[in-house]
Amino acid sequence: AFHDLASLLAVPERHPNREDLSQGAYYRSESLHDRVHALLDRQRRCLISGKPGHGKSALAKAVGWELLSRASQNAVFSISAGAGAGYECWLQHIMAFDHDWVTFILDDCHRAPDQVMTLLDSWPNIHKARLLLVSRPIDVTVTTPEGENFEEVLQTVRVNVDHNETTVRNVIDSILRRERLTVRDPGPLDVVIRRCRGDLHILEFLIRAWQVQLVQSVNASLAEVPEDAILGAVYARYLAGPEEAYRQHITAIAALSQFEIGVESRWIGDDSAIAA
Repeated sequence: AFHDLASLLAVPERHPNREDLSQGAYYRSESLHDRVHALLDRQRRCLISGKPGHGKSALAKAVGWELLSRASQNAVFSISAGAGAGYECWLQHIMAFDHDWVTFILDDCHRAPDQVMTLLDSWPNIHKARLLLVSRPIDVTVTTPEGENFEEVLQTVRVNVDHNETTVRNVIDSILRRERLTVRDPGPLDVVIRRCRGDLHILEFLIRAWQVQLVQSVNASLAEVPEDAILGAVYARYLAGPEEAYRQHITAIAALSQFEIGVESRWIGDDSAIAA
C-alpha cells in the first residue's frame, strides 16, 4: 500500500531527499508550490501534470516534505499508481487514515487511468484526507464507459509543470549545490533545454559529463558537452558501478525495446515497473 514519505525522503540515493530539501539543494518554484498548497488547503485535491522528467514527482515530494514540516502531527503517504496495488487497496488505506492532517500522494497516475478514475468516483466517501495526484498528460480518448477521464474531472485543481530558461538555470544551480560542485555559467540555455528535451533526468547526466570535462581542463559550456561524454556519464552511473541490479534492469529494458515495447529510463532501479 502507501509508503511513509518521511521514510522515502531518508534514502540518500533518491533525489530530492530530506537533505536536499533542508539545505536548499532543490529548486523551489514559489508559484508552483503556493498553487499546490492552496488547492490542497481549499479543495483537498490537486493534480500535478507535466511531461516526462519535468519534476512532477519532485514537486509532490517537496510539497509533502513542507506539509510534514508544518506540524509534527502531519503525515504524508506516497505510492506509484503503476505499482499494481489498485484502487481498492488505495481506498482502504485512505479511509483508514481519513484525517485532515493526512495527505496521500498518488504518483504515475497515467499508468493506471481506470484505477485512478474509480478512486475519484469513491472520493465522496473521504471527508478529511487530502489527495495529491501526479501524472503525465494522458490520451483524451482514455475514458471510462461514462466518457470521463481523471484529467477532465480534476481540471479545476490541475497544476501544470513546464520549464523555461529561468527555471532550468535555477535547477542547474540546485544540482550543482547538491553535488557540492562549483556553480558555473552553463552557456546558452535554449541549447541546453533542446539537448535534454526539458527532461531533468537527462539534464543531470549532461551536468555530470560537464563536470568531468571541466576536471579534464576541457573548457566547454554545458551546451557544448559532446554526446560521447554524456554517454560516458550514463555508463559510469549504471554500468560501471557496483549496482548489479542496474545492469539487469538495462538488459531487460533493451530486450523490451527490441520488441518495440515502450520503455522508460526511470524503470532503471524499479523492479516492480519492469515486472509490470
